[in-house]
Amino acid sequence: KDKDIRMEFAEKDEQTRDDIRKEVKRLQHALRQLDRQEEKAKNKPQKPKKEKFTAMHLTCSACGQKGHMKTNKNCPMYKNQPVQVAMTDADLQAQNDTSLSQDDLVKVEGTKVVLKKDLVERAEDVRRKSLVLRFPKEKVKKKRRHGDEPLDYLEKRAKSGQRRRTNPEVPFAATLEKVVNKLSSVPEVWPFCKPVSAKTVPDYYNLIKFPMDLQTMKDNIRKHKYETREQFWEHINLIVNNCITYNGFNSELTRNAQKMLEICNGEMKIIDKELEQLEHEINPLLGDDPLAALSFLLRKCVEKMILVPSSRPFHFPVNSKKLPDYH
Repeated sequence: KDKDIRMEFAEKDEQTRDDIRKEVKRLQHALRQLDRQEEKAKNKPQKPKKEKFTAMHLTCSACGQKGHMKTNKNCPMYKNQPVQVAMTDADLQAQNDTSLSQDDLVKVEGTKVVLKKDLVERAEDVRRKSLVLRFPKEKVKKKRRHGDEPLDYLEKRAKSGQRRRTNPEVPFAATLEKVVNKLSSVPEVWPFCKPVSAKTVPDYYNLIKFPMDLQTMKDNIRKHKYETREQFWEHINLIVNNCITYNGFNSELTRNAQKMLEICNGEMKIIDKELEQLEHEINPLLGDDPLAALSFLLRKCVEKMILVPSSRPFHFPVNSKKLPDYH
């Protein structure tokens, strides 16, 4: 309709105009489909909602009222219902004796045998009652309510006297890691928290052959590489000595490293006795008990023998079922 649009359309080549016509048709077709779908949605009849099953759909077989079953205590016939047990052979015999009259129960017409309806119903009733198992109420144990259940999990259980002891390396490593975390939290110690970057300081590793930092020490602690306080102190002193070697005695970094050493010395004095006791448990050779030291040496020997590749047949006792004549 617009003159400018018509002029612009006329100036385009034939291929472009065909593409425009196809796109217009496609859009028109899509709009017609949307209109049809909206029209169908308006004219579509709504399905009636299904009624939910409620207690009002139940009919009591005892009193005939609606809204409950015969096992419901609100039923007026609940208390008056007879308590029966499974029918015994004597009961079945007594019921058979009081059977229906024998008149016209069975009719024979040639090869055809006709049974009276009352006879079939009576037989079905006897069969159904003989299969039902019922118990007197006085013999049925009452179910426990949830509030009456004994709460055994609230009672404290007696601790076993032969409880397995914790590996002493674990508390030893945890104590040392607390010291390293304390040193890392000091603001002046940040240059020693991580390894020195070779990009930032290119010539550092030319002078320092054994670098050390707090992060590397923390990794060593988690791998349980420190078994004594001396090993831990060796790496702390290595950090300070490396700083002095590269920066000199008068450097600000050296003073910060010495301050870190003083803080570490104070923290280690507080936990010195605890670490000493754990050291003796890790390595009994450091203690005064000769039997514990001997057991430690023998255990180490056995551990090394187990690592021998060809020693696997001797790791466990010989199975008497597989080799009955061994013993």
